[in-house]
Amino acid sequence: MNITQMAFEFIAKNPDQKMRDIIAAFPDCKPVSVKSAVYRLYTEGRLETKATSCGFIYRVINDASCCDDLQDDFKSRGNLEQEKAAKKLEERSLYRRAATVWHQLSTSSCSQKTLEYYIRQKNACLRKARMGKSHTECLLAVNYCGGDLCID
Repeated sequence: MNITQMAFEFIAKNPDQKMRDIIAAFPDCKPVSVKSAVYRLYTEGRLETKATSCGFIYRVINDASCCDDLQDDFKSRGNLEQEKAAKKLEERSLYRRAATVWHQLSTSSCSQKTLEYYIRQKNACLRKARMGKSHTECLLAVNYCGGDLCID
């Protein structure tokens, strides 16, 4: 079991815990790792925070018990048209345009899993766009000749 799952279960069993209490519950783990896991859970929407006079407390959101696969399915249904458009662009060998669409999808992703998927797709499109071209062909249509820009 990884630290993220252990932190989630700890916060589910002990709601309204401060970060220092969560870190103290895992003495074998590095504090930075525990903090990262809690922040990851928060950014995924599985935890909520509440400001108090002594700092922030963390608790599990009630509907966060669903797994990431269901969130991915929901997210992919929501962005299905954009994903289809990106795949059509890839089929037509318009890899840079497809990478732009994948990038737009990655900025609106809800879970870590979908974010990683969209980023992998974007990077694959950029690799395909550069494949078979020399270094100078991947740059702008202008070559640097010293002091001035020379347009070929």
